[in-house]
Parts: sequence; structure tokens; C-alpha cells
Amino acid sequence: MGKRWITEYSGVRQRFEQASNLLQLDLIDLCTNAQHAELQKTELSQPAIFTLSYSMFEQFYLEHKPNISYLAGHSLGEITALTAAGVFTFEDALKFVYARGRAMAECCKNNPSTMYAFRNIDSETLETILGEYGGNEKGVFISNYNTPDQTILSGKVDDLEDFIDEFNDVVQYIPLPVSGAFHSVYMEDAARALKEVLDATPIHDFRVPVVNANEVRFYNKQDDIRQLLLDQIVKPVNWNKSLEMLENEGTALWIEFGPKDILRKTVLSSTFNPRAFHYDTKDISNLLEDIQLLERRNQKTPNLIGLCLGAAVAAKNNCQDDEIYKTNIVGAYDKIQDIYDNLQYENRKPSREEEEMALYLLKLILDAKQVSEEERDATINEIING
Repeated sequence: MGKRWITEYSGVRQRFEQASNLLQLDLIDLCTNAQHAELQKTELSQPAIFTLSYSMFEQFYLEHKPNISYLAGHSLGEITALTAAGVFTFEDALKFVYARGRAMAECCKNNPSTMYAFRNIDSETLETILGEYGGNEKGVFISNYNTPDQTILSGKVDDLEDFIDEFNDVVQYIPLPVSGAFHSVYMEDAARALKEVLDATPIHDFRVPVVNANEVRFYNKQDDIRQLLLDQIVKPVNWNKSLEMLENEGTALWIEFGPKDILRKTVLSSTFNPRAFHYDTKDISNLLEDIQLLERRNQKTPNLIGLCLGAAVAAKNNCQDDEIYKTNIVGAYDKIQDIYDNLQYENRKPSREEEEMALYLLKLILDAKQVSEEERDATINEIING
């Protein structure tokens, strides 16, 4: 796993050497020489995958310096995304990931369980079938919503097989080569064991917005990130809806960093007209061309929220009512400013909801300033249409 990267890229190898020294575990030997079964052990695979994924991202970023709009990851990958966004240092994240892998492995040993992938059935239908079956009461839980037609169930082997026996004629399934029922109640002991580790882990500001794939939203500055990472261990990954959210935010180019291209395939299965790449390739000319094209386009695209602030200030005020002025002009302007300030703090583009709210507040301001309806509509249309 990652042998070419470790061999050919000095920066990647240095990260692996750093990680090996920190953990007192030879990750280079593990990734390049170990048997597949050894790498499947979650206590070993988690630090190995994290180190490879982060160092690949770091290599790409240092070499090409792209403007990144958002970061996201599936399960362990979300910790990599938070590290790439500057929330954790590499060293602190690695310590947590190593502890996470060991805690989850201990849970698997104490509560033997597994996961099955169910295909060619949408998650809503599977939820209905599972609900009618009383799945949660019988120890069967949805743990990953991966694509529109792939959902993962977790549980003890016998409980999952009982469910499959009853619905064998309507579900297609594949057992997964995992050591336990991740993202379910079977991992509660791991979450409890990791609280002390996370409490001692420093948290830093976001440089890039990161998706919380459990709650299908971006992390924000009010979040208790430590608690959310504990919740992540026992709650399902809403990956499909997270991809939909990112697509609705205007994401046009996706790049996966890691040993395989599994997430790239979920993007291809879940979004419309995607441009999705896996960085583990020697020829990235098409990827670099796409990045340059998007960056040229983005340089011409102003921030709609900032334009709303400018239009609100520039409009002549004909309002004589102090109460209306205070509420509908100053109050509305302050709300737009709050949106703008949050975007600056979180270093991200506005969401559609934020843009719609800013336009609504601008309309409120222009009406309160008694701008003519024709001038008001022209101002708003100019902002929307550029």
C-alpha cells in the first residue's frame, strides 16, 4: 500500500518515518512488505491509511498550491480532512488515529460483529424494510449511506444473517472484510475510551471548510469538535447526502487522496456530470488542466454576499422612520455582515441558503430606504447575473 509514493517521494517517506518514530511502529515496512491480512487490522490500517492519505495531499498541495473550496472524508478520512484544514497538527491527529484504531479493535474483540454492503436498493427502501423488521431492536443498524444504491448495515454476524434470510428475495448483499460493526452502538466503548485522548488534543482554526458527514453540514466555530469526533464513531456516515450538499454548493472538481479510488467511484455514482480524480496516478495533466480552468473562472466570480453589502451601503436612504431604519436597514445590514464575517472566518464560499438570505435582506433594506421597485429589481438582478 503506497509503495510507489514512499519510494519515489521524499516528502511522503519523511512523513512515514516521522509517524513510525512517533508510534514506535514501522509503518514503512507495514505498508510495503506486510501481508494483506495484517494491513486489514484496524489498529494498523488506520494510522497507515491516515499517514498515506495526508502525505499524498500534502505532496499535491505543496507542489501545485490549488485553491481548495472544501474538504471531506469518509469516517477516518474526515480526520484527515480536518488535519489538512489545519484543525489538527499531523502529530496530534496521528496520535488520535492510532488510539482510535486500537480502541475500535478492542471493541471488535469484545463484541464480535461485522458489516454487510447492500446494493441495488435505495436507502429509503432499506430503511423501511429494516424498520418493519425491527432491526435496531434486533441489533442491526445502518452505518454508512454510501451512494444512492449502496448502504452498509452493521451488527453481529448471526443477527445480520437472520435479517438476510428473511429478506433474501429483495436485497443483494456482500459481506465486507472488516473486523467489526463500525459506526454503530457496537463502538460505544471505543468512544468512551477516546474521550481522554481527545480532551488532550489541541484544536486550531479552520483554514478550509470541512464537511461533518454524520450531520451533513460544515463544521463551524461553535462546534465541540472533540465531541463530534466521538459521536462519529457510533453514528452512521451520511456520505451520499454529504456529496449532494457539496454538489449543491457548486463543487465542480473532486480529488481523492488515499490508497484506493473508492470515494471517487462514490462521487461518480452520486453526482451529476462530475469531474472526479484519484491522485494516485502518474499522469495528472487532465487534473491540473481542470484546476487551472476552474481557478481562472473563480477569479472572475465575486462574492455575492460582499456585493449585497456594497449595494446596501450605496443605495440612497429616503427613510424618515427611525424604527424602520433601525430594524429594516441597520438590523438587516448587520445580519448580512454576520454572514460575510462567518465566511471570512471559515474561509469558504457562501452556500445557496446564505446567498438567498443575503438577497432577501438586501431587498428588505432597499424597500426600507424607499428605493424604487424598478431600481431595486435591477440592483438585485445585476448581483445575481453578474
